[in-house]
Amino acid sequence: MGDEASELEELLQDIRAEITSSGSEGLQDRVIALRNILIDEGVFTGRALSASPSTSPKGFLSRRRSTMPFHIHRNAPFVEDVTLQARNFVHFHHLCKYGHWHGVVHKPNDCLQCVAGCGGGAWSRVKQRDENGEMADSEKKRLSSLLTQAVFLVMARKESKNIRINEPGYQGTANKITYSFETDQWYRHPVDIVIEKESFAQGAMRKCWMMNESGGNTAGTSACVAKKYIDPESASVATPWIEVQMQAISKHYAHKYSLHPKCWDTIDFIEAYLVNTSPEDKPMDIYAVERYLSGKYIKYNNNSGYCNTKKITPQAFSHYTWCQSKGKLMIVDIQGVGDLYTDPQVHTSDGKAFGDGNLGLTGMALFFKTHTCNHICKSLGLREVEIYKGGWFESHMTQNKIEQGTATLRELAAKLNVVQLQGHSEVSYTELRRDAVMPSSMVLNNPDEVAWMDNSDDPEDITTTAIDDSYSIQTPPEGVHGAQFGDGTDVGAIHMKIAELHASGRFTNGLPQIEEAFYHNQFAARYNNLSGLLSLARLYSGLESEWLRDLVDVPEKRDLTIILLETAFEQKKSADAAHALASLLSEGHFVAADPELVVKSLVAISPSNITDLKFLPPEETYGWSSYKMTEVKRLVLLGDMSVKLKKPDYQTAYDSYSEAAELHMSNGNGSASAKMYVKAEEMSAYLDDDGAGESDAN
Repeated sequence: MGDEASELEELLQDIRAEITSSGSEGLQDRVIALRNILIDEGVFTGRALSASPSTSPKGFLSRRRSTMPFHIHRNAPFVEDVTLQARNFVHFHHLCKYGHWHGVVHKPNDCLQCVAGCGGGAWSRVKQRDENGEMADSEKKRLSSLLTQAVFLVMARKESKNIRINEPGYQGTANKITYSFETDQWYRHPVDIVIEKESFAQGAMRKCWMMNESGGNTAGTSACVAKKYIDPESASVATPWIEVQMQAISKHYAHKYSLHPKCWDTIDFIEAYLVNTSPEDKPMDIYAVERYLSGKYIKYNNNSGYCNTKKITPQAFSHYTWCQSKGKLMIVDIQGVGDLYTDPQVHTSDGKAFGDGNLGLTGMALFFKTHTCNHICKSLGLREVEIYKGGWFESHMTQNKIEQGTATLRELAAKLNVVQLQGHSEVSYTELRRDAVMPSSMVLNNPDEVAWMDNSDDPEDITTTAIDDSYSIQTPPEGVHGAQFGDGTDVGAIHMKIAELHASGRFTNGLPQIEEAFYHNQFAARYNNLSGLLSLARLYSGLESEWLRDLVDVPEKRDLTIILLETAFEQKKSADAAHALASLLSEGHFVAADPELVVKSLVAISPSNITDLKFLPPEETYGWSSYKMTEVKRLVLLGDMSVKLKKPDYQTAYDSYSEAAELHMSNGNGSASAKMYVKAEEMSAYLDDDGAGESDAN
C-alpha cells in the first residue's frame, strides 16, 4: 500500500495502545497527527464509513443505519479532541477542561446536557473520567472503532494513488472549465494536466483515459478520468457541458441535503468539469473530467422509475430535490460508490434543457409511482404523493410475486394473459373498489396548502464551487441553458400524469388501468390541477368523453361538474371552463340556470379581459373546447343574462345588444343586426323608465 499507508497503520497502532493504557498522555498529539493527514488527503468529503453496531453504544447505529459519514475540523477549539465528526451519531467528541467527554448529537432524547455547565455543547452525552483520569471503556472502544475506520478509508484511497500515467498522450497546460450553480456562470482557468495516451475503457459512444490534473506521472490525490466522445457527430457539442452542469446542480442539492440536521446520511457528487486542450484561437478539444472513483459501482435509480430498494438514501434524496425546489426539478439516475454519486439526470417541470434524459413531469411521475417514502422522507417532512395500491394488478402482483418471480406490473402483465383475466377492456363504475372512488365532498375539499417539506432546520444557501478572482467567464456553446427549470409543478400535476400513464397502459403492456387512472384523476382534481378539474368534470357531466372512455356507467353528477368547471375558471384562470360554464348554465337543460355565474363568465371572456385567462390546446381540454363561443354569441348571451339577474343590469344589456348589432352589420347580416337594435331599444326604454323613476323620487 505504500509507505504513507504503513505510516498511518503504525500511527493507528500507537493510538490504540495509548487508549488502552492507564493514562492518555500523548493521545492528543497522535490524534492531531492523524487528523491532519486525513484532512490533507481530502478523505472526509461525504464518504461513508462502515460502523459496526457492536461498537455503537445502545445499538444506536443498528437501529438507524449501517454506515456513518464523518467529517473533520482542523481548528476545533477543544482542550483535547479526537476531531472526528460523525453527523448522524456523534457530532464531535472532545475532552473539555473539566474532564468531560462530549459528543453533541442530533437527537435530544439520546443525550444529556453537560451537568458541569462548561459550555461543551447545547446537547451533550457526558462521559466522566474515573478517579484515575482514564476514559470510560465504552469511550475507548468507540474511539478505537472510529479511528480504525478512518485509517481503512485512507488505505483504500492509497490504492488509487498507485495509478500511474505510463505514456502521456497530452501533457501541458489546458483550460479547466467549471460551472457554478450558485452564480449560474461558467468559468475557466489554466491548469497543468497529463492524459494517458492509451484509453483504459471504451463504451458504445465514449472512451476513457486516466488523467492527472497536477502534471507529473503519478495520479496521486488528483487521479481523474477524462471522457471523450468517439464520434463527434454522435452527440451534440453541448452534451458534455450539460453533463457537467447537471453534476454541479446535483452537488449543490447534495450539500444542502447533507447539512440538514434531520438527514441521516451525508452524500456528495464527484466534482465534474471540462478541460480544453486546444489553444485559445483553435476550435475546442473538450474532455469531460471527474475524479477517479474506485469501489463497487451501484445504480440506485434511473430517470424512468427504476428503484433499487436496497438503499433508501438515494430515493429520499431524489424526493428531497423535488420538494426543496418546490417542484421545479428532480435529480434522479443516482449511481456511484456508497454515498458518493456521479452521472445524475435532472428532470425539470417544463421538460426543457438538460438533454434527452430530461423526461420532465413524466419522469417525476414515474419516480413517485415506484417510490415509497421511508423514514428519511418522513423525518424531513417531505410532501407525499398518494399512490393507489389497491388495483387489480397490484393485488394480483402481491399475491403472485414470489411464484411468478416478478418485480413490476409490466413483468406481471407480460406473464399473465391480462385480457383474458379481465374478460373485456371496459370497466363499470359500479365495479370499482370502494377505495378507488372519492366522495364528491372529498373531491371538493381541497386540503389547505401543504408545506413542501419541513424547512424549519433547512440550511442557508451554500456555495459548492470555489471561484477565484483570477478565473475568466466562459461562454458555453449553443444548447447549454442557464439554471431555468420552469415554474414548478405540484402534487396535482403529478397525480394527473400518473393517471395518464395508467390510462395509456404504461405499466401493463398497453392495457389501460382504468381504476388506477380514475383514482389519481380524482386526486388531481382535489389538488386543483387544471387538467384534473376539466377531465373529472367531463366524466361526471354525462357528456361524451374520450378521457377514460372504457370507464362506463359513470353516474351523472352535474352539480359537481359545474363546481369543478367553476374552480377551473376562477382559480386556474381557464378560458375553456368559462366558455363551457356560460353555455351550460344559460341553456337551463343541464342544470338550473345561474345568471350571476353566467354573467361573471361572459364578462371574463370578453376581448378586454381574456388576457387574464388562458386557452389550452383543444386536445388538452377533454372536450370542453367545443363550447367556445363567438363574440356575437357572447354579447347576445350577456345581454340576455343581464336582464335575468336579481337586480337587472339594463345598461350592460343595452351595450351588449348594441355591440352585437354592429358586429352583425359588419358581417353583412342585416336582419340579425336589426333584431339586436330592437332589443337594444327595449333596454333603452327600461333605462329611461328607471331614470324617470329616480327623478320622481327626488
